Amino acid sequence: MLQWESYNMVWMDLQMPVMDGFEAIETTRAGKARNRNTGIPIIAVTADITPKTRA
Repeated sequence: MLQWESYNMVWMDLQMPVMDGFEAIETTRAGKARNRNTGIPIIAVTADITPKTRA
Protein backbone atom coordinates (compact mmCIF):
# COMPACT_ATOMS: atom_id res chain seq x y z
CA MET A 1 0.00 0.00 0.00
CA LEU A 2 2.88 2.39 0.73
CA GLN A 3 3.99 2.13 -2.90
CA TRP A 4 0.76 3.68 -4.15
CA GLU A 5 -0.57 5.95 -1.40
CA SER A 6 0.79 8.49 1.07
CA TYR A 7 -0.21 8.15 4.71
CA ASN A 8 0.28 10.14 7.92
CA MET A 9 1.52 7.14 9.92
CA VAL A 10 1.63 3.36 9.95
CA TRP A 11 0.70 0.89 12.68
CA MET A 12 2.99 -2.10 12.08
CA ASP A 13 2.61 -5.56 13.59
CA LEU A 14 6.07 -7.03 14.14
CA GLN A 15 4.88 -10.64 13.89
CA MET A 16 3.58 -11.11 10.33
CA PRO A 17 3.72 -14.36 8.35
CA VAL A 18 5.42 -13.43 5.04
CA MET A 19 7.51 -10.37 5.87
CA ASP A 20 7.92 -9.51 9.55
CA GLY A 21 7.52 -5.95 10.74
CA PHE A 22 11.26 -5.41 11.17
CA GLU A 23 11.88 -6.23 7.50
CA ALA A 24 8.88 -4.15 6.39
CA ILE A 25 10.18 -1.13 8.33
CA GLU A 26 13.68 -1.53 6.84
CA THR A 27 12.18 -1.79 3.35
CA THR A 28 10.13 1.36 3.88
CA ARG A 29 13.05 3.34 5.32
CA ALA A 30 15.31 2.24 2.44
CA GLY A 31 12.92 3.82 -0.06
CA LYS A 32 11.70 0.61 -1.64
CA ALA A 33 8.14 1.94 -1.46
CA ARG A 34 8.93 4.38 -4.30
CA ASN A 35 10.65 6.78 -1.88
CA ARG A 36 7.19 8.04 -0.93
CA ASN A 37 7.07 7.25 2.75
CA THR A 38 10.71 7.00 3.89
CA GLY A 39 10.14 9.37 6.83
CA ILE A 40 6.66 8.25 7.81
CA PRO A 41 6.16 7.63 11.55
CA ILE A 42 5.83 3.89 12.18
CA ILE A 43 4.35 2.63 15.43
CA ALA A 44 5.32 -0.99 16.01
CA VAL A 45 3.01 -3.25 17.99
CA THR A 46 3.45 -6.83 19.09
CA ALA A 47 2.38 -9.29 21.74
CA ASP A 48 6.01 -10.44 22.09
CA ILE A 49 7.37 -9.27 25.46
CA THR A 50 10.91 -10.66 25.27
CA PRO A 51 13.72 -8.25 26.16
CA LYS A 52 15.26 -8.60 22.67
CA THR A 53 12.05 -7.46 20.97
CA ARG A 54 11.55 -4.63 23.45
CA ALA A 55 15.03 -3.30 22.63
